[in-house]
Amino acid sequence: MKVEFEREGIVAEARAGQTLLEVAEAAGVELFRGLWPELHCRRNKGWCRRCAVWVSEGGGPAARRLACKVEVRGALRVHTRAG
Repeated sequence: MKVEFEREGIVAEARAGQTLLEVAEAAGVELFRGLWPELHCRRNKGWCRRCAVWVSEGGGPAARRLACKVEVRGALRVHTRAG
């Protein structure tokens, strides 16, 4: 499955069940931006809310989601925050 990171111009291949955060990290896309980019939740997924991105599936409208919580199940377009 293809995951397109629009701002970075990167198209990554994903396996079913991978989180969007795992796909981004494997493709070299940094989602943790702003002050202290190294600070994020790691084990307790979702509490830091720092991996928020806008995700569009199948050409539909984009929704703000946490990359650590999104499981890839089809082609996605991802718009990351400016950094």
